[in-house]
Amino acid sequence: MDKIDIKNFLKQTEEKMTELSGKASEIAKAFGKSTSDLSKEGMLKIEQLTLEHERNKRVSKLGEKTYKLLKSGKIKHASLSDLVKEIKEVENKIRGKKISASKIKTKKNKK
Repeated sequence: MDKIDIKNFLKQTEEKMTELSGKASEIAKAFGKSTSDLSKEGMLKIEQLTLEHERNKRVSKLGEKTYKLLKSGKIKHASLSDLVKEIKEVENKIRGKKISASKIKTKKNKK
């Protein structure tokens, strides 16, 4: 009777191990697919951000050129003139800070 129980036990154990092995394989395949999808998604996101950065650089370049043309009077556009005034105000503040910093540096060097 002991032999039958042991045989039965071994058979059931083997069946369970086969079942578990199959499930582990399914999980590994699913994980592999999700990891692959995450990699693809990550690469697409990097490419998207790179393109957005390139776009922002070009818009900035366009803005700089437009500002120079507006400032020189070569082009005029009513809706942009307020922005030009605001930019000039910021540039004046920058100049003021540079002058102040230069004066402090000059005093420091005299000591």
